[in-house]
Amino acid sequence: MQLRGEVMERLHNIKRFIIESYPFGYISSRQKQIMEEISQFNKQEESFTYQYLNESFYCNVISMICLQFVLKNIENDKKLLITDLSLHDSVEYKKSYYYFEGCNDDGTYNLKAADNKKSSYDITVPEQLLLRFGHRSRKARKRKANNYLYDFAQYFELEFKGLVNNGRLAVLLTKDVYDNIIQSKYFVGKQHLFFSQICNSEYLTGSGKVHLSLHTDSANEPLILFCSNANAFVNYLDSEKNEFEKIYIFGDKWYMDNYLPDILSLPDLANESNTTLALISSNNIANNNDSMEMIKMIQANRNWLSDYEESFSFINVHTNIDFATCTTEIIHFLSEAKSDPSLRYLTKLIWSSLRIGASVARKNSPLFGSQINIIEEYLKIHKNIYCQKLIVYLRQIHSNRFGAQMKKMILKTVDNSSSHAIVVLDKLKSEYEDLFNLPNVSFFSFRDKITEDMYDRFDTVVLVNPYAHERKKWARAFICKRLIILTPQFFIDSIYNSVKKELCLIKKYNKENDFSKKGYVTSLISFLNDINRYRINQQQQAIDKNNIYEQMEKDEDEILSSQEVYAKEIEAQKFEYTNITNSEKVDVHKVVTLTQGNKIYGTDNAYFLIESSNGTLVKREVAQITYGDKIFNFNIPYADFSYRKWFKAASEDQSLLTNKDKRNDFRWKRAFINFINKNDYTPAMIQRKMAVFEDTSEHHTKQYYATWSDPNKIPMLPRKPEFIKYIGELINDDDIRENYQLFYDSSTAVKQDLTTTRDAELLSLVNKRLADVTHYRYSVGIVTSVSDVCIPDVPRIMTNKFVKG
Repeated sequence: MQLRGEVMERLHNIKRFIIESYPFGYISSRQKQIMEEISQFNKQEESFTYQYLNESFYCNVISMICLQFVLKNIENDKKLLITDLSLHDSVEYKKSYYYFEGCNDDGTYNLKAADNKKSSYDITVPEQLLLRFGHRSRKARKRKANNYLYDFAQYFELEFKGLVNNGRLAVLLTKDVYDNIIQSKYFVGKQHLFFSQICNSEYLTGSGKVHLSLHTDSANEPLILFCSNANAFVNYLDSEKNEFEKIYIFGDKWYMDNYLPDILSLPDLANESNTTLALISSNNIANNNDSMEMIKMIQANRNWLSDYEESFSFINVHTNIDFATCTTEIIHFLSEAKSDPSLRYLTKLIWSSLRIGASVARKNSPLFGSQINIIEEYLKIHKNIYCQKLIVYLRQIHSNRFGAQMKKMILKTVDNSSSHAIVVLDKLKSEYEDLFNLPNVSFFSFRDKITEDMYDRFDTVVLVNPYAHERKKWARAFICKRLIILTPQFFIDSIYNSVKKELCLIKKYNKENDFSKKGYVTSLISFLNDINRYRINQQQQAIDKNNIYEQMEKDEDEILSSQEVYAKEIEAQKFEYTNITNSEKVDVHKVVTLTQGNKIYGTDNAYFLIESSNGTLVKREVAQITYGDKIFNFNIPYADFSYRKWFKAASEDQSLLTNKDKRNDFRWKRAFINFINKNDYTPAMIQRKMAVFEDTSEHHTKQYYATWSDPNKIPMLPRKPEFIKYIGELINDDDIRENYQLFYDSSTAVKQDLTTTRDAELLSLVNKRLADVTHYRYSVGIVTSVSDVCIPDVPRIMTNKFVKG
């Protein structure tokens, strides 16, 4: 009996199930504690907030919550009752799908096979067998049932009864976390199953469309709604027809200025719908009154800030009068230039250069020098902008002894007897690694994600000239017990003001949530007193640079390092492409900023042609693009442009249909367009008619049908092959309806052929000298920055080419 109890405890413990499957790698003891604590919060069936030291725990916790919800639904599910079945309802019986066709006089029940194959047959089933082996299903499928949920229930020694019309959860999370979860796999007995094979889920796009997640069985009801767009998420929840047992918000992103207004209404929305709300993030969200007010509305709270205490100290790097004078002049120019839109790009370059100049650890830094060269190049092209004095000031900072002084202070800070982590600007990381080749020092960028493997690894963390948000991120992570901030003497006052402002907010947060006054607050107070003593001892004259530097931080954060700004820029430009492209959307994972005000929104697996050191063109994947690369954008038409040109030509001359795939592709699309033209249907009329055939709750938009009815905009491939089947039903074409997969495969082959042709044309330029490439027009851009982002639902036509920023 004791052994049986232990087995049951293991089987009913989803936390242990995830640890044994390790879908996201090793799970630290801290993360196991988080999973246990959040699991306990969930059992209480009330709203709560939870803030940990970093954001690395989301995937494990989300999968735990979702799989616990699956188990809960399986346990609370009801057996099949004949009285619950209506005529033609979908039923799964012994791994096959049927339609319920009613009762016979002898008490047996008729089941009609759903797949209509010759090998399939209708059956008559006694009530006892139907109740034992039958389950309701969301819809009937023509294939065999996979029974993954049945296996999952058996693994936990539960009886599976169907899981139809159960509760749902709504989860707001970032797209990269969603992708990781959907690709995660779990051991169920001898099987290794994907997340959505166990937990049926769906994804809400930014445009408000809902589609099934990868690996989800469409025959079963989705239990989880995922979304990576705060505005679409709130609007969907606000709809009266959408009810959820619980709403979860994961991530610091949603508390940033661009997104916070979207989620501020969630506590009220949850109360109105009698739904519990969970706000789960790192403790780095304690940055403004709005986020604090939102957290205050929820009683149950757990924040790791009060659990830890670390030693804060600062080291000022001496800045001489020349450095201070030049920096002040540049900052004053930038403050005045903010109001002039024509100087926007120039101010971006100068902000970036000045930040580098105040963080270098060598005199005449090559990186800083190259940044100044980019500004000079820009000014040569834009002769109407006269500000040569700025170049003089930047050159003076470049040759100033400040960089050598920074190096000296770093070498004094790191000793040979302990391990150190030095955190610097992203662009300076490589330069620091080359400069300080020390075995006991590791280098990180301020933008790097903080992960569990960083803990218990370092004795000291050194932050080199951090902005306030960077200092908070790394200080609140408590990677080790000692943190040093290395900052130019010129910016000491700015550090003091930002810490003072943070302390006021945290004290208010502690009071309102009844936290102890130990931990992080104690560290902040001690740190603030140290800076104040230094300022008094130095008897510095007040220089009004604090607000300027604070504004500088805000501007650079918004323009250069914020994914949200790139997303805003993309959103603002989308309307320019609405009339010339189809509705195909992709995810952008790299933003490459170039000279001449251009950007590249890069997708996975994209590549570009750059000029090598010997003057030839070489192929380089987007993940390998680095600062200073010279990218050539050749004017070779994209596959979809070439396709539309071919399609219009084939409509006039069918001798261009040279193979079976081209004939099949042309046939179903031309038949659809001819049907629309013959009946003089508008996109709205087509939308209504197609909705009758579409076997889904998600129907396409009028704009979608507008592209399919216009040869000048027609896409190469629909989102799903079933779209072709619905067209066959609409136009009453049995061949298209029954062989839709064949037609879809042909269209896929045509698209692949055109894509391969364009790729081959581009690759033919590899290893050629630019002087030898005479028959293509091209534009050139030099890379000034590369940013890792995760921006979903971007029109494909905007990606992997030069776009004006």
